[in-house]
Order: sequence, then C-alpha cells, then structure tokens
Amino acid sequence: MSKLFFGGLVCLATLLLVGCIEESVVVKVNRDGSGVVHVRSYHQKGNLGFSIGSSKQETSSEKDPNEGLPSEEKLQALAERLGKGVRVESVAAATNPQGWNGFEVVFAFDDVNDLVLSDQLFALGHKSKKDAEDAEGTEADSPKTGPHEKFSLVEGTRFQLEGDRLLISRDSDHQLQANANQQPLQATKDPFAEEPKSPSVVSITGPQMEKFMSQVLKDARMGLFVELESGIGETNARYHNKDQVTLFKIEIGPLLEQKPLVDKLSRLSHRYHGAELRSETQKLAEQIKGLNIDIEDQISVQFAK
Repeated sequence: MSKLFFGGLVCLATLLLVGCIEESVVVKVNRDGSGVVHVRSYHQKGNLGFSIGSSKQETSSEKDPNEGLPSEEKLQALAERLGKGVRVESVAAATNPQGWNGFEVVFAFDDVNDLVLSDQLFALGHKSKKDAEDAEGTEADSPKTGPHEKFSLVEGTRFQLEGDRLLISRDSDHQLQANANQQPLQATKDPFAEEPKSPSVVSITGPQMEKFMSQVLKDARMGLFVELESGIGETNARYHNKDQVTLFKIEIGPLLEQKPLVDKLSRLSHRYHGAELRSETQKLAEQIKGLNIDIEDQISVQFAK
C-alpha cells in the first residue's frame, strides 16, 4: 500500500510540475509563395508546495534559459521532413504574455507548394525516440497503429498556391486507407496469459481528482493556423478571422467538462470510414465546446485585396 501511495504521489507531482501546455503552429504564406512555419510551445509550471528528496528550490536565476530547447539535430531532421528547401530560421527561449516559459522555432520556406506539414511540429517540446533511448538506456518503441486509428489533423497537410488563392489539402483518405491496409503482426503465444493478474483497468480517479485535473489543465490548448501576408479574403474555411484561418484549435479545459461527447467522438472510427467518418466527426465536433476542427478535404483561402 505504501508503494502504491508513493507511486501515486510521484505521478501527481509529475502532472503538477508539468502543468498546462500551450502549443501553436502558424503557417504564414506570402504572395510570392515564400513564408514561415512558426512554432510556439509554452508550459505553465505547477507547484506542489513541497519537494520530494530535496528541500532546495531552484530559482529562476539559476535555471539555464536554453533548457528545454529542441536540439539542432531534431530541428534539422524536421526541416527536411517538412519539404524541399525548408530550413531552420531561428530558435529561442520565450515567454508568453501570461508568463509561461517555453520556446519559439521558425522554419522558413521558399515555395509553399513544396511544404508538407508533420505531426512532429507539435512534438518539439517532447523527448524524441533517441532522447528516450539515451535517458533510459533502452530502445523506445514508436506507438503502433491500430485498425481504428483516426486520421491526423496535421500530418500530410499540403498547400497549393494558384494566383491569389491558397488551397489547403489533407490527404485523409490516403491516411485512412493506409491504416486499413496494414497487415497485422504475426501472433505469438503470450507466456504470461495464464498468470494471475489485476483487472485490466485500475483507476485512481474520482470526483475530487477530476475536479483537480480540470483545474490543472483548464488553460491547456493547442492549434494549427494559416496566415496570409495581406490578410484573409474570400474563404470556405469554417473558422477564420481577418488575419488567420483555423485548421484546428483544441482547448482542454472545456473538453474535460464534456466527457460523454468526447468519448463518443473517440469511438466514431469504429463505426465509420472515409468520407463518412470525416462528416460524422465534423458534425459531432461542432457540438463540443473548445473543439474547433475543419476537416474538409480542401480549404480555399484568398489573399485580401
């Protein structure tokens, strides 16, 4: 029991120390097709009010301002993945208006037609597979895809500039078909299948814990946006203002208060596929506060005159 309590305490401390995150990616496109991909990643530190194993508190002046910045190797690898001619323009520690610490990375490109977005844009502040291997001394496996995996809101997003109009496309049908075509791994016999074990789900959550987590994560958010040099003109985008089109924006706080709808959303891929899955996802997402997603196959945005 004491081990269980201490383990739970450490997990709780980790959550509090990590605190909220705020991550955004803005793709800004100029009229000539050049532009930047601006990544912002901030985190709000939590404070338990006590420390484990040491009473020393690190002051802000003692912290390395570059701690937590993505490595040059990681940034260069991502630049290559984003497309031909994409390069790292700048990387620096930064603080958002609320005082959350983090970093900003700017990638530059010469031709938006060669740009292909990657999920890794939202993973620059997380440990990579190599980082995990170095830290643990073992190989870290990438998550395996399953038969009901949903399409990504970022991976494979492409752009096509036609005169004063930018077309934004997601190859979601290709993603879903690739998942469906995956061959299952050859099964082996589980040597521990008959061994005694605890139930499949062990939960330490409850009303108080849910209330606590809602408070900790209430301001966490992430999003992907497209900005045009002279502003947004005519567009079929669902969410936009005069400056930017929103491809997706997720606010964790409101989602935690709508668990039944979020659970329903996560199960849609068990019932629907292809265009029908996109349609049902869009309809349900519009009922969920804090979840703005636009999963049209193609979004058209005109430069403001």
